[in-house]
Amino acid sequence: MLALRAFVGFLREVLSENGVGSLSRTASAVLVGGYTYVMISTKVVPEHTEQLAWLLAALYGANQLKRLGQAITQTRQQAKE
Repeated sequence: MLALRAFVGFLREVLSENGVGSLSRTASAVLVGGYTYVMISTKVVPEHTEQLAWLLAALYGANQLKRLGQAITQTRQQAKE
């Protein structure tokens, strides 16, 4: 039980940013976990590796666009003051 609690704490720390959950990190972890499960259970690397890479890149890009939007908004607010 203690090991499970430590593992959940580790996942919470890894998949969040300053204690706030991140959709892109969580979705990426689920995609990679599912892909790994398929590889282990079938003992074959699926042919959709390129699609997985594009999905992960899109999730990461969406997260970075959010940060860019926040930075632009913050800069505009500082310029008004």
